Amino acid sequence: MSIIGYAQMTAVRQNVVSKKTMSKRSGGSGPRPFGAEATAEGTTESEGDHANSKNDLVSTYVEALSSLIPAEVLVLHSAIISVTTKTEKGTVSITDQSTLYWSFFGLIAIATIIYASTKLITKTWEKLDYARMLIPPASFVGWTMLQKATAFDAVFPSFGDSRRTVLALFLAVILGILATAMAYDLKKGAES
Repeated sequence: MSIIGYAQMTAVRQNVVSKKTMSKRSGGSGPRPFGAEATAEGTTESEGDHANSKNDLVSTYVEALSSLIPAEVLVLHSAIISVTTKTEKGTVSITDQSTLYWSFFGLIAIATIIYASTKLITKTWEKLDYARMLIPPASFVGWTMLQKATAFDAVFPSFGDSRRTVLALFLAVILGILATAMAYDLKKGAES
């Protein structure tokens, strides 16, 4: 995970913690409807505000994962989505399930090939690169899981939203740790 991604996640976490602390300190505003959270001013958040807060938290992980994916893969995914889906009245539907299904696996392969080819062309391949080359495709899978209307939907159409999001969030954290550890190992090897 990039330093920027880590900083964003830390800032989001601190913002959430400070909101909770402020709410507790203000004493609240008395009884609230079930599921409503007190804000720093003691008023209740609407469901829309709560949904936006959740989306902001998830979008941080989307950005962190996208930093681990080759840009070519993200652009290809966007182009493929534009020709295999249609949007009517705000609802996205898949028009070519088979093409989108196989494109998902093609994009995973391309993410791997881009990493491996760069290392092979520059003749800097080392044993740890076998593990490193799995980070971009795994990040792509997590990235597609965290968003709506992606190639992941063609492969796993009945995967529930909450399960999909939670698994992708765990995957994002694990990949961030691995990417950081392997980058540290690269720097350590370069210094010796």
